[in-house]
Amino acid sequence: MRLKVNKTKMFKLISGYMLIPREVKLRNVHFRRYRGRKSYTMEWYGPRGDKGRAYLCGAMGKPYLVIETGLACNLYSDSKEHQLDINDLIERGMIEHEKERKQ
Repeated sequence: MRLKVNKTKMFKLISGYMLIPREVKLRNVHFRRYRGRKSYTMEWYGPRGDKGRAYLCGAMGKPYLVIETGLACNLYSDSKEHQLDINDLIERGMIEHEKERKQ
């Protein structure tokens, strides 16, 4: 199994773990996929000078989501790590099985 994530899926996943400001639109979010590591980051800036960054990766067969928030003028001040449920990610279409990849 491996992660299969796009910008929309990750934005919805993050929204389940924190309240993203309503003013932050999907088109203004920076999304990056790291090819060698099969991990993803997403960064956004809120209207009141706040910012956020989320990092999604798999380690030792388990998916993890780290969300960091803070003010734009400082380093990230708050960081929370969430171990994700694989079944939830399968339901969201964020996990690809080896058989699906080969077809």
